[in-house]
Amino acid sequence: MPQGRLDVPLTIKGVEIKPMDSIKYPGFYLDTHLTGEVHVQEEMREKAAKLVAGLSSIAGSTWGTSLVHLRKIYMAVLQPQIIGFAGAQRAAEQAIRSIQDQALHRISGAFKRTSRQALEICLHVPPAELTLAKLAEEACLWIMTSPLRSTPYHVRGQAHRNDPYTSPLHRLETVINRKLGRDTTQRIETIYPFVVPPWWEPPEARIDNTREEAIMNVNEEVVAAARGITTGLEFGVDPTTNR
Repeated sequence: MPQGRLDVPLTIKGVEIKPMDSIKYPGFYLDTHLTGEVHVQEEMREKAAKLVAGLSSIAGSTWGTSLVHLRKIYMAVLQPQIIGFAGAQRAAEQAIRSIQDQALHRISGAFKRTSRQALEICLHVPPAELTLAKLAEEACLWIMTSPLRSTPYHVRGQAHRNDPYTSPLHRLETVINRKLGRDTTQRIETIYPFVVPPWWEPPEARIDNTREEAIMNVNEEVVAAARGITTGLEFGVDPTTNR
């Protein structure tokens, strides 16, 4: 948590820069305490209101898109966009509960007093806390399979020992170890990224010394390929499958 006064302006080359409680950087709102609550209020709720309004415009209780297709739209399109800052667990859970309650009422056409939990069961939609926990644990496993996973351990070793958990990632590792077994995150396989699959073989490449030599070699390859196709057709062989 930042220390000292945060309301003192900064002057650089005669230009006064006033402090702000939050800033927007690559699609996320960052506040002074990194709680994520500003992002939830400014980004998630505004976007969710537009998305839920979109659901209302294509279906009503007695007309429009069917319930099955509305649920598919919510699960495949709306929910991934709404969950934009899963790291802010508490703030995001409360916001997603409220947003999901509105969306499920629109999808099902149920009465306003119908509980969100009942609609989640009837529509087979996981609760917000389970969805966020699933995404967070999957992200933790992706980080653990990275070749750079030693970096968090190095930073963790230099941290203060007042708190047994030095970061949200450390907490997630503990949760995963409890579920999958002791030291699972330490024994997990490292997955190296590849531009192409490891078994992929590149096409044969050849660079000739002169332009004339390159043209001659290309012509020879074209003639050889044409002879192979002609021979295959004479014997009733499909040149695309060699059968």
